[in-house]
Amino acid sequence: MSAAITGGEGEALLANGSITNQRMPTLSGTGEPGAIITLYNNGVELATVQVNPQGSWTYPLTRNLSEGLNILTATATDAAGNSSPTSSVFSVTLDTQPPAQPDAPLISDNVALLFRRQL
Repeated sequence: MSAAITGGEGEALLANGSITNQRMPTLSGTGEPGAIITLYNNGVELATVQVNPQGSWTYPLTRNLSEGLNILTATATDAAGNSSPTSSVFSVTLDTQPPAQPDAPLISDNVALLFRRQL
């Protein structure tokens, strides 16, 4: 038995290692049909979701991801109470900060040229 986080989506599909500005994407993955998937972000439990009969699951996050790197993992528990090892890491970086303004001089259309000539 195993659990896997295979992707996510918000305004666009998320792949492992993505950078996004979507605070609450929908995560998706696979597992044994009927198993309960427990999702974690940076080691803290986020939610549980049941795997459908086709062996997949989706979960729309109800809490914001943390700004910066989010390490998402999952475990599965079957009907008999057997738990899987922790899944492979699925990482997503949340970046909601606009880029910093450059420290460039202001541009003006008032231009003056000064020429100096030594005599």
